[in-house]
Amino acid sequence: MSDAGDLAAFARENPHFISGIEVIGPNLRFREAMPEDAEFTLSLRLDPDKNRHISPTSPDIEAQRQWVAATRKQHMYFIVEHRGRPVGTIRLYDQDGTVCTWGSWILTNDRPDGAPKESALMIYALSDWLGFT
Repeated sequence: MSDAGDLAAFARENPHFISGIEVIGPNLRFREAMPEDAEFTLSLRLDPDKNRHISPTSPDIEAQRQWVAATRKQHMYFIVEHRGRPVGTIRLYDQDGTVCTWGSWILTNDRPDGAPKESALMIYALSDWLGFT
């Protein structure tokens, strides 16, 4: 079996989150969210048109910075970028054996056409690559 095959087999048997990676698609890039992204993430979470289906959050920017910093240990939380400009967030969380949940999926109104489909396909491809079923 090739090294790539060995890695894929290992991932299927031991799915887990990895910090510090980026995911590059045809038009979008996922990069790990950092505490300094808190202003952007909070602006999305507080937008009344976008937060109807997400958990309520405090408008406290420092609390958001701390939350982003804390999630780096338990989740894979990404800033979705288009041409270096942030256009959304997306996250993998709640690992339970070989399954996990994806969410925190919020995209700006000025995202490129196709960004919802591409970002959904990217998060599924990432979870599969990590070994989740």
